[in-house]
Amino acid sequence: MENTMANRNNTLLLLGLSLVLTCLLAACTSREPEDRTFNLEVQDGILVRGNPPLQVNQGDGVTIVVDANEHISFHLHGYDLEQEAGPGKPAKLVFLANATGSFPFTIHVSKSSGTHEHTDPVSGCQGILPNDAPTPEIVLMTGMGHDTGEVKVSVELQNFSLMSDASGSKDVAGGHWHLFIDGKLVGMYATPETTITVEKAGHHQFMATLSDNAHCEYGISANVTVHVEEGARGEEEAHHKDDGGEIELGRLDVMP
Repeated sequence: MENTMANRNNTLLLLGLSLVLTCLLAACTSREPEDRTFNLEVQDGILVRGNPPLQVNQGDGVTIVVDANEHISFHLHGYDLEQEAGPGKPAKLVFLANATGSFPFTIHVSKSSGTHEHTDPVSGCQGILPNDAPTPEIVLMTGMGHDTGEVKVSVELQNFSLMSDASGSKDVAGGHWHLFIDGKLVGMYATPETTITVEKAGHHQFMATLSDNAHCEYGISANVTVHVEEGARGEEEAHHKDDGGEIELGRLDVMP
């Protein structure tokens, strides 16, 4: 009788512990939606503040504030949100992250309304190395991303300082890098990594070039051929037809 009673007590104790553990696990894994705010800054078409990819969870409230030193249109693809930004007038996107996935955000630079004109990097403008500075080197690396048509791009640099303004070391060349796909400029970056979306399947020529902050090329580049098995559908490819080019700055990742 005593053994039976002891076994019953042990069983009840184990059941109680299991129930407590289940409740604790449920409490740990449950998550309340959060309000997330990201402050981005774009200077001369380059993202100089904010570190993509921006990551949130499904159900979060998201606010993206974009400051710019020229007139741009900021567009979050997938959610199809767009706002104008300019000097002293930041764009502010407020929305609920209800759709999961990886969504690129881009800018369209207005050539007519902006106060700053970009120097076309293919126009022959030549960057000048600081006196006695070593020659910069660049290595371009790519890898396929998770989504259709997504390519991860990164650069390794030597004797070159990535910077968003005129500050930085005077002993080495400084500036940012331009990314071309099949001869077309698709982005300008002051960080060593980015993720872009290729619309068409097939072989594509990727080229990264080093530029100073006036967008003048140093004449130093790296090339790689990338094979894309399946291109993105490009549903929004013709959505915008304005007088400015589209530049991809980064992505918003919404996790389930």
